Amino acid sequence: MRQYHQLPLVGFLLFSLIPSQLCKTCEVTEENDVHLNSLLSTMTTSKYTSGTQSANVLLSLRLVGMQNQTLKQQLSQQVRSSVEMRESNLSSGQLAMIILALGACHTPDETFIYDHHLISHLQNKFQAEIENMGAHDGNPLTNYYQVSLDVLVLCLFNGNYSVTKVADLFSPENKNYYLRGQFSVGTFNISSHVPKSVTTPNPPSNISVNYSVVITKTYSTTVTVPSGSVFLDVMEEAQKINETVFGFTVEKSSWGPYITSVQGLKANNNERTFWEILSGGKPLSQGVGNYVVHDGESLEIHWSKY
Repeated sequence: MRQYHQLPLVGFLLFSLIPSQLCKTCEVTEENDVHLNSLLSTMTTSKYTSGTQSANVLLSLRLVGMQNQTLKQQLSQQVRSSVEMRESNLSSGQLAMIILALGACHTPDETFIYDHHLISHLQNKFQAEIENMGAHDGNPLTNYYQVSLDVLVLCLFNGNYSVTKVADLFSPENKNYYLRGQFSVGTFNISSHVPKSVTTPNPPSNISVNYSVVITKTYSTTVTVPSGSVFLDVMEEAQKINETVFGFTVEKSSWGPYITSVQGLKANNNERTFWEILSGGKPLSQGVGNYVVHDGESLEIHWSKY
């Protein structure tokens, strides 16, 4: 499923983790230690300690030098199990984050990366991202944040990639980094003014949109949703109308929600299939959880191959 564009600022910042720094920890003052403990407690008791999300927590714990070996072993096992069960269906960014988590601080987990050829798998997924960008006006299969993680990991773990292609990909001239005609990375206008009080807004009005599922044939319906709804809201309303035709499954991740199946038909990386979302017949650069729909719009989710 194509994801919305998150710009690769965070990915670029992670380039500071060059190989010689992968096992260095962040120093935290005693004054801030209590805040760190609160943050770590929230992380380790949340939903992010399951499935592929556990890679984020594991990487964080290793980089800050947390000594809870039992917890780290549990997270490590979850990460490795996720790879063994779902490797073919992991997005490129998910696999990149898993490699970072397993490879941080030169732990025994690092051998898992090479025993399971994760770098070569990531190279293939990254190449698929590049090919999709070439075929779809610069839009990756996932988003720019995941692509930037791919580049980071391939750099850190000596994977194969084209330096020239990466330089072009992340050039400031890339039009996909612009929002309303302005370059949208690196410049933030932060106001220190006290916000003005506002009146209670009127209840949202409803809008009507046309929604279709396209596989070998087209299934269409008209859906009414509140103004300001996103694509996912439309899918949920359509599902209430006819679950057989418009039923779907969605998976939540740190990249945002993405559609895993419609009518029971699942996206599969091995078969190079995915669910593409469109408006007016044109692919959207935002995901189902981020794209705000408009009155009278014709929306479509299309079974596609890349």
